[in-house]
Amino acid sequence: MKKIVVWNHVAEYNLGGPSIMHGIYELLREVYPDGFDLVNLQQRTPLPTHDIADMPYRTIPIQETRAVDFLKVYYLNQKIPAQPGKISLSDAFEIVKGADVVVDLFAIDFCDKFGQETRPSPLAPLYTKMNYPLAAAARKYHVRSGKVAASFGPMTCEFTRHAARFAADHLYDFMIAREHKSQQAMRGAGSRKDIPFSPDIANLMPFTKREEYTHPTVGLSISHQIIRQWKSAEDYTFCMAKLCLHIQNELHAETLLIPNEILPQTPYNDIDVAEDIAELLEQLGGTTRILNSQDLTSTEIKNHIAGCELLVASRYHSCVAALSSCTPLLVVGWHYKYEELMHSYRQDAWLLSEADCDSQKLLTTFDALWEQRAAVRQTLTEVYPQVRAEIIAVGRRMLGEENK
Repeated sequence: MKKIVVWNHVAEYNLGGPSIMHGIYELLREVYPDGFDLVNLQQRTPLPTHDIADMPYRTIPIQETRAVDFLKVYYLNQKIPAQPGKISLSDAFEIVKGADVVVDLFAIDFCDKFGQETRPSPLAPLYTKMNYPLAAAARKYHVRSGKVAASFGPMTCEFTRHAARFAADHLYDFMIAREHKSQQAMRGAGSRKDIPFSPDIANLMPFTKREEYTHPTVGLSISHQIIRQWKSAEDYTFCMAKLCLHIQNELHAETLLIPNEILPQTPYNDIDVAEDIAELLEQLGGTTRILNSQDLTSTEIKNHIAGCELLVASRYHSCVAALSSCTPLLVVGWHYKYEELMHSYRQDAWLLSEADCDSQKLLTTFDALWEQRAAVRQTLTEVYPQVRAEIIAVGRRMLGEENK
């Protein structure tokens, strides 16, 4: 039976990481129908129980490690003592050593915005090993190391380019880009490896039912991230409040605000955005509901998205959840990852940019999609099997099983 280790993701208070975790499980079910042993090594702790309550595999927390711990374990083969209820980095290395494949699940890497541009380029190999310790462990023990579809770049500074090149050529046997522009970024960094394209593995995540609402409901997956990216003259929260009011008054439907990223230590997260929109909407004479995302599993959140008549989203993995459940989607986004995701599902027409989105354009585009939502849902139903097949085909290559 194949033993698979996954690692390097943010599962807590975020739809994205759990969606990817579900996606890798579905990929393995397709590739290994006779069974497999899957373990998740969780580097970020503590982890709320409900965030992994719907995960059908073991999660083992790794205690926080320092750079010196990595150096001792990787170069000197030293044993690091473990804290109660956790394993040490040396224990994690032993688990990797006994695996058939180790898969990195983090979906954004090698970007100048990570603040590493001041580091000296000659030290990039060492820093990269420390930043991706279980990929380094896999290479040390000759275990296959893969990385699921991720966004790469922009990488204009030499340290970032050197780190990306080193990782592709010396840490991972197989990396996947979830956008063609990310492919280009890796080529521009000078990687000798073929970095194939594939849509995000989270597209494989299933939902268990379409949530049944009393009245037709439009979901709005709002974002604190887009507020920092916003360039339009009209405020993002104002545009969303105006849309909610329009849906309520003109379409006689309800709205559901869906927070996605809700890390408590973040000064202003998606829950705060939802509350600001709800307060502004009340001043305009409307009402809305806010989904209690912090107490739901990722499957339950996707069930809510799947039950919507239509989703308006500014969060990437909410967009993935909508499209992969064949729910019509209007994106208000700021990154080429939204463009390429929508293109994969033949939904290019339903994308607005943070640079020129105002309430009038938002309402006009929404109304057009609302009128065509049945036809759009049919298109998504036809396209999804193609997207799924592409992800699985590239996933087989990542696992080293393409010829089996």
